[in-house]
Amino acid sequence: MVMPSESSRFVWLRRYWPTTIMVMLIALTLFDIYNRHSHSPLHWTMREDQEQLIYAKSYRNESVEIDGKNFDHCKFDNVTFVYHALAPTDFTTCDFKGNAYLKTDNDAAKGIMLMQQQLMRVISPHGGTFYMAGVDKNGNIAPIPSPLTSEQHGAATAPPANGIAIFKIDSWGLFADQSSKKPKSAFIDLDIKEAGPEAKSYNIFVLARISDNVSDPLTDERLDRSTAFSIVPGNRRIEVMLSPGAVARLEVSRALDVIVVVLPGEFNGRQITSLSMLSNLHGQVVARQGVGIGTLQ
Repeated sequence: MVMPSESSRFVWLRRYWPTTIMVMLIALTLFDIYNRHSHSPLHWTMREDQEQLIYAKSYRNESVEIDGKNFDHCKFDNVTFVYHALAPTDFTTCDFKGNAYLKTDNDAAKGIMLMQQQLMRVISPHGGTFYMAGVDKNGNIAPIPSPLTSEQHGAATAPPANGIAIFKIDSWGLFADQSSKKPKSAFIDLDIKEAGPEAKSYNIFVLARISDNVSDPLTDERLDRSTAFSIVPGNRRIEVMLSPGAVARLEVSRALDVIVVVLPGEFNGRQITSLSMLSNLHGQVVARQGVGIGTLQ
């Protein structure tokens, strides 16, 4: 057997090195394409039991990547959750303060959020209920369970807010102006229970914000506000007068959000320029409810 000489190998390399490099580049390109698209866009890249455990960590005024993580006994204060919708995420016994934003660069996730807002807006005014659901392995509808208890589920109830009280919205609606027959105010019937020792240092305000897909609900400054009420156990009806601008926008959107907030006594409602300002005023949202034009009376 005759072995190729050093000179013949050199000649071969000079002749075929461009082809060799080209083959290597094609192989790397094909591998990159496979790596990018090997996961179905309809399914997560991991199971829930494969999530990374994040235990007892605190986040404040920062962005938090949440894909594939299980946050256990963590604290969040004025954070932006970044979700790429590539893996599941969970929050177990966590503490949330201030405001929270959810940001995503996944068009499918954006689409489901937009669809949820639109369907809730058109269904709620007619007394219907909107449910989120997925599909099981057989293609059947599988309801997505809520992480909240039935007492906490929905916009009408809220858990105790820092020991202040439990707030539950029993009923809600719109009052019409008797002459124009247009909405003039929104109201809620609020049930206050288990007022804690801090309750006497806080006041209740009810905010009304017209629902739309244009403005950010946290930074929207077009809010109507009620007067201040002390936190006393029992039932209380609170009414919010709507500005002319709000009435005009309500005729288009057909729905508004009624938001119950608590604020330390040294502050007044006019200082709530937007929901994002609440944390600066040491206040918080304790209950909220969507109100449709169909509740006008």
